[in-house]
Amino acid sequence: MVRWQRKERRDADFLLSETKIMMTFKEQFLLVAGLKKEEIAKIDLDELSNEDLHSIVRQRLLDELAINGSRQKVLPLQEVKSYIMQGYEYLASLPSDEAAQACAQVHRGP
Repeated sequence: MVRWQRKERRDADFLLSETKIMMTFKEQFLLVAGLKKEEIAKIDLDELSNEDLHSIVRQRLLDELAINGSRQKVLPLQEVKSYIMQGYEYLASLPSDEAAQACAQVHRGP
């Protein structure tokens, strides 16, 4: 009977540590996606399904792309030269002659 109780305790300890590992993984996954610890604290990680986790991460990343995905600037023609000097690429003059488009800065490497 004592052996059976030890095995039962080991099984319970294993399940507890597996649950803790999964909660830690979910928390880290959400942090990588850009959520703040305060936002994560409001989520019940123990009850969060994998589908819900993926949905939250996917939505957060799509939101970030929408914000940072702007790859062009519209600016007055007189500012084009300074932007080109900063590494931006000139695209075209607009019909208004007041602005031109410049592609977002390209990383040129070290």
